[in-house]
Amino acid sequence: MRQSLKLGLPTLAVLIAGVAFFLAGQGNTLGGIAAGIAAMACLSLGAMAADALVGALVTSALGFGVSIYLTLQHQVALAGGASVCNINETFNCDLINTSEYSELFGIPIALMGAGFYTGIGLIAYLGWRRREKYEQAAGVVVAAGVGAVLYSAFLAWASTTLGAWCLFCISLYVLNTLLLVSGVLAFKANKEGSIVAGLMGAGGDRSMITAVAVGVAALTLGVMVYRSQETSAIPETSGGEAPDEQLALLYEQPGGEIALGGHETAFGAADAPYTLLEYADFECPHCGRTAKELKKIAMANPDLKIVFRHYPLSPKCNENVGRDMHPYACDAAAASVCADRQGQMWDMIDMMFSNQQYLSPDDLEFMGGQLGLDMDAFKACMAEDEPREVVARDIAAGQKANIFSTPSLFLNGVHPDGWIKISMGPDAIPFLLEAAREGRTLPPARPPKAQ
Repeated sequence: MRQSLKLGLPTLAVLIAGVAFFLAGQGNTLGGIAAGIAAMACLSLGAMAADALVGALVTSALGFGVSIYLTLQHQVALAGGASVCNINETFNCDLINTSEYSELFGIPIALMGAGFYTGIGLIAYLGWRRREKYEQAAGVVVAAGVGAVLYSAFLAWASTTLGAWCLFCISLYVLNTLLLVSGVLAFKANKEGSIVAGLMGAGGDRSMITAVAVGVAALTLGVMVYRSQETSAIPETSGGEAPDEQLALLYEQPGGEIALGGHETAFGAADAPYTLLEYADFECPHCGRTAKELKKIAMANPDLKIVFRHYPLSPKCNENVGRDMHPYACDAAAASVCADRQGQMWDMIDMMFSNQQYLSPDDLEFMGGQLGLDMDAFKACMAEDEPREVVARDIAAGQKANIFSTPSLFLNGVHPDGWIKISMGPDAIPFLLEAAREGRTLPPARPPKAQ
């Protein structure tokens, strides 16, 4: 039976992987990724049938690969790109991968996962190949598996609060469960095994310290590479101007029609030759970070003005959103319109982005009071239909522009074709402005990414 599983499960994994590629090629992304998860599970189980620690090694290797993908996609999503698993409002990897749960201490949790799987994968290998020196490796794998499963449960809960699921994250939940199973099987097979001894390094066993040291070293290296790549797509400027082919990486064609409505209050000079249009949601964490960067860019470039448009990710005011991911976003958008009546829209925007966890109606009134607004007028405005009609116009314009995520940034005045979509984040904007000031003709914009 065991021999059959050793051969049959990897073979089944290959067949299912083929199905996954076929479904993906047919445009069935959901089915393709689901089949891919099943293929990984079969491969892990097949390795586990050969040896429990080999199963832990293979599972860790698969977890490492998924974690690296999510780390890279975290960076891309923060720059405005999109993942292949942005399928609908239910399955949206980038919403999860840029949420407040996607980082710890400024480090992507996916990158931490890569370090974790590196350490556990190595100790599983050493425990398999050098059992006499790493006798407690199985106990360390069990402890790591328990921690990974518990953290997976927390992230699953976080997904329920965000109203969406990340399929690649789900694959890690499955792999973490299999990692725990492989650890338990290896532990049962080791008569000298002791989880406590493994964690404490009793008897000179170096399983735990090796796993931790390697994991920390891998994470440190990963953070260094990640930080160095954060602006890798931004052109090099040594010796003067950036090459046109590098500038072309920073933008693409808009996915739809871009046109200002005339009601927007701009930040910056009204006659500024360059216009940056931002679609944002006040409960979107990435929008909050981006807003601060854009203000700095505008203040450093007086020939640029920013136009803000609302795109709340809540069905309370946006019928294009299926789930209420940000329940206070609609009221917050209306509050900025009411603040605009008193000439303090941008102050209100700054305050709401700085306090994204506190956007209830009472919180909005408190913020208005802090800004010194006429609160009677503010409350009366919030009770009217007109502010929500303004928000509705922005949402409708966003649909024409084919907005599917926030923030979405568009720049006008730098390209001969008019509006372009910024695809590599706010850091790209100064380079494009400088090229326009120098009178350079930018290369044609790439077609918009498939959505």
